[in-house]
Amino acid sequence: MVLFGSNQDQQKCNHASYLFNEMSKFQKVGILCDVKVPGQLHVVKAHKIVLMSANPKSDTSGCKGAENQTAICDFPVEEVLKAYAPNNTAEDPPGPEAVVDSLGQRLGALNDLRLHHCCCDVTLVANEMQCDVHKVVLAACSDYFRAMFTSKMKESMDNRVVLHNVDSFYVRTIIDFMYTGEITLDFNGACDLLEIAVFYQILPLINRCQTYLISNLSAQNCCYLTMMAHDLALDDFLSHCRSYAFEHFLELDHDDSEVDLLLADDLVACLSRNDLGNGISNTSTEQTVLRVVLRWLRRKCDDVEIPEQDRILSQVRFSLIAKQDIDICCRALAMDVDNNNNNNNGDDFFASFGPAFKKHYERAVTYHNRVFEQPLLHDRSDLRTDQYHRACVDGVLAPNPVKLPSYSKNVFVGVQDVNPDSEGNVPIRDPYHNVVDFNGFLYLLGSTRTRDSCYSRTVTRYDPRLDSTIAIASMGEERGDFVACVLNDYIYVIGGRNRHGALASCERYDPRQNSWEKIADLPQGIYMAAGLAHDGCIYVTGGFNDYETTGTTLRYHVTDDTWEEIFAPMMCDRGFHALVKGHDGLLWAVGGVDNPFSGRNVWEVEAFDPDLEMWRFVGQVLPVQPFLSMMRINVFLERDNRTCVFPVSTPHKYPMLEHVPRSRMWFEMRSRVVVSQVQVD
Repeated sequence: MVLFGSNQDQQKCNHASYLFNEMSKFQKVGILCDVKVPGQLHVVKAHKIVLMSANPKSDTSGCKGAENQTAICDFPVEEVLKAYAPNNTAEDPPGPEAVVDSLGQRLGALNDLRLHHCCCDVTLVANEMQCDVHKVVLAACSDYFRAMFTSKMKESMDNRVVLHNVDSFYVRTIIDFMYTGEITLDFNGACDLLEIAVFYQILPLINRCQTYLISNLSAQNCCYLTMMAHDLALDDFLSHCRSYAFEHFLELDHDDSEVDLLLADDLVACLSRNDLGNGISNTSTEQTVLRVVLRWLRRKCDDVEIPEQDRILSQVRFSLIAKQDIDICCRALAMDVDNNNNNNNGDDFFASFGPAFKKHYERAVTYHNRVFEQPLLHDRSDLRTDQYHRACVDGVLAPNPVKLPSYSKNVFVGVQDVNPDSEGNVPIRDPYHNVVDFNGFLYLLGSTRTRDSCYSRTVTRYDPRLDSTIAIASMGEERGDFVACVLNDYIYVIGGRNRHGALASCERYDPRQNSWEKIADLPQGIYMAAGLAHDGCIYVTGGFNDYETTGTTLRYHVTDDTWEEIFAPMMCDRGFHALVKGHDGLLWAVGGVDNPFSGRNVWEVEAFDPDLEMWRFVGQVLPVQPFLSMMRINVFLERDNRTCVFPVSTPHKYPMLEHVPRSRMWFEMRSRVVVSQVQVD
């Protein structure tokens, strides 16, 4: 055992200040006062032990017993209040009888009166132990004794109080603490004393025990202390214990943690957090989460109702764990149970974790078996992080931010140029592929610059949850420089070009069937147009046909599979541009060139109003350091309504630009938005 506290003297002084302050409150209203000090105008009631501790030289003869209401004549009435304020400074000098200024000395003088049985007016009895004490000290430290001695309870008239079901060792320890402010604590003693202190409402001891236990929280005891805080209704203590358990949740994956002592509500509150594992979101983190939950279930499943088990298991993100790893976790913990029951069969692990587990296990197996449908089975399958990333695949930006794993072999922070090939050559062409995000999954449509083919039918999906890629069904025909977007749980691919020229064909991908189907063709073949999904329709603007630049505005109606050409041509014919939904809800066309063959940059920005079916001029991209080319740019809308632009190729050579709505001007961004490069090939 060690003496708690690095500053014992400060703790002792704080306790003395609290004690004398409480007794001062009693003196002001005449509670438990046992002496009268006559003054010139009135008589002041006081506590004999307070005055005697302030003036050790006073006559203490005949002071034993509370019934002696004799005035201490040699103690001036003006010094009474100072006796209850022992922390006077030199600016407030003591009276004719020197008052001891040191809080520690005053507390020691008070304890000496107890040890010499001087003025003791009550005896505490616990088992065979008897201890003479002062009612005013007990009442100052304990609301329990305050109510006992200041009400009309039987004990208020007796000079003997029997304490039941309390060990005499702890009674003496508590009395010593009340009179000295000093206590020696270890973990088990602090827990026992905290329960006693809560029962007898001894606030100073409650605070001292809580402080000790909070400073000694660990993965081995935080669950026990959380349960204890619940039982004792100590809200602040509970908050500290729960916070520690939440922050160190992954450390509870061992038998000594007693995780089953956590209440279901505490477990759910922890599992619902996105910062488990200090924000390191990966499959290893979720495997640990699953093991902790299984440890809880195998001990509590017989005591917890099925809906409660279901509520807990719903917080486990099984999609972040590969199916084989789920089986390994379950069988390993089920074997522990079987070994304890002298049964070495761990195959039927459902019985070990309660009836609700089977449903969630089968749902997880279904999710992992139906690989291509996973974006539609998006039920609490996000990575455990609150941070979203702008993600590029070979320079092409996904339309929306996505969650990415903290440590990944496929994710690199910062936009990068395409890697050189084996001979050190860097491809100079712009990418022909496109990228969409579908419920947190990234789909690479077409071929990146690391491959030989410019036009391609291939489609690859990247799963940030498992940090893995798979090939899905190929498009109906190879293409490049096409529009791609997601609408109503389908991926749409529109137009583009191949070796034979511009394409009018369009198709969509159904993840339920892992197949592509043709939809209505465009009015003409178009490549390097820009498009997006908005309000249940798909809008496609500009682009090039085989001969010239177009400024058409097309709208695709999903319900009847038709294309509508809106009689509202763009103000500037353009291709190689980007279309983004602006802060005003309009569809902004940014960048591009006015001719497919060495065309001029289009610096004008215009916005289309789908309701009014008309374009309007927004401004020009005129930054401090303008791009050399506005061909093939990435555009996105930040959360603070800034429209941001950076080039697809050689992004590190040019600044990232932003449009500030308040000033309606474009500026070079002082701090670039972090964009992560995802390697999907």
